[in-house]
Amino acid sequence: MPSNKAKKSIRDKALEQVRKTRAEMAKDHPQLFKALRLLVAQSQEAQKPQEQARSADTSKEETVAIDRQKNLEAVIKYAALNPGSEKLRAQLKEFIN
Repeated sequence: MPSNKAKKSIRDKALEQVRKTRAEMAKDHPQLFKALRLLVAQSQEAQKPQEQARSADTSKEETVAIDRQKNLEAVIKYAALNPGSEKLRAQLKEFIN
């Protein structure tokens, strides 16, 4: 298994090669890169409203995701896996009823 230095060296060499390749392609095909940048910018702008809508939806869902039933199920499962805790069982019985 390569060491951290070796991994970093490999990663640095790969990134340098990507940068060189990108620079050569940009020099040889500037219109292509200009069109690609424009497409990426348009795509990002189009995704912003979708992300905002998702974040609004997920904030509503997040409050529902943490519910009493799931919490009770987790505690009951814990109690079942630890049968020696009679005090916990008594508290659960009192809480559930």
